[in-house]
Amino acid sequence: MATSASLPRGSEYSFHGVLAVVLCISLSGCAASSVPSGSGPSGPMHTLYVLGGGPPFVISGFASNASGASTPVSKLTLPSSFIAQAMTIDPAGEIYVAGIQGQSPSEILVYAAGSTGAAAPVPTIMTGQPTADPVGAMAVDSSGDLYVADNLKGTVNTFALGADGPSTPVRTIQLNVSTFRGVNSLAIDGSGDLYLLGYAEGKVAGLDNPTEVVVYGPGASGSATPVRTIVGSNAEFGLNTEDIAVDSAGDLYAIISDPAQPFLNATEVAEFAPGATGNAAPVKTIVGNFGESGVSPTHLQIDSSGSVYVVGQFVNFDLPQTPIPYPPFIATFSPSAAGTVSPTNQFTSTALDVGVYGFVAH
Repeated sequence: MATSASLPRGSEYSFHGVLAVVLCISLSGCAASSVPSGSGPSGPMHTLYVLGGGPPFVISGFASNASGASTPVSKLTLPSSFIAQAMTIDPAGEIYVAGIQGQSPSEILVYAAGSTGAAAPVPTIMTGQPTADPVGAMAVDSSGDLYVADNLKGTVNTFALGADGPSTPVRTIQLNVSTFRGVNSLAIDGSGDLYLLGYAEGKVAGLDNPTEVVVYGPGASGSATPVRTIVGSNAEFGLNTEDIAVDSAGDLYAIISDPAQPFLNATEVAEFAPGATGNAAPVKTIVGNFGESGVSPTHLQIDSSGSVYVVGQFVNFDLPQTPIPYPPFIATFSPSAAGTVSPTNQFTSTALDVGVYGFVAH
């Protein structure tokens, strides 16, 4: 996702159960206090943050050039009563975690850059949503406003930069839930266009209830109509497609399915040209060679250098599912990666074994 390094907030959320075999993640500039020295495979070093476990949920940070069995370079433990749903980190390094505590409404905890241990959050944004409302995704625009997808009400709420305490959105997009539902991921490009990944209702482009991306123009609110929709057999989105990202050039990246088995498993990272619409085909795809069978990518982000961070999940269609024989892992692909390629680096950690709920490369 393209964000401004001088503004707070950024990135995205995804949830996977305890059986997730991971790799991972999300993006954008870094506070000096949290960035390892040196450089990554194709540019500046980033820190990969993983929201996992819980309760208590723990945010573990890893150097982006880590390989093999790795230990986190940082750990932040959230309150034991907090059930995390989404995470994002702004370019200044502040950490935002959406979730609920007990019977309280949904809230977003905000932590200062570099927070570790059992540090207390700084402000808390009370969204005013009922306890049951799931936060589907979070992202930030070039003004530093925070976008939060509410999948129960079918809305995307925007909170102003610096919001603290009980907060009213500065604007709300009411999605047409009769045709589009379940925001899994959202991203904002450098022009302020808002991309939402979710599910179409009914038969669209010859497919039943396919995954699609709808795009809203800058400042959209109310019952605004999307300016573009990407859906169809050429786009190849699978039913378990769970993440999208936008790079600095406006290219859209998404997890897509195997064209031969479009609704069984997401298997590729696809790049779509700026302005792609309708039944657009990707301009290139990345199929990761992870050294094990039964692993597919499920989440991704693109950093400022164009490196691709991917989250994978073990796929087992046998019922009941058997225990995962592979350790979770995080992998990175170079900006030039295309076709079937191996990651530039890949690592595992016991900190990932407890389930993964969110990822950010910062």
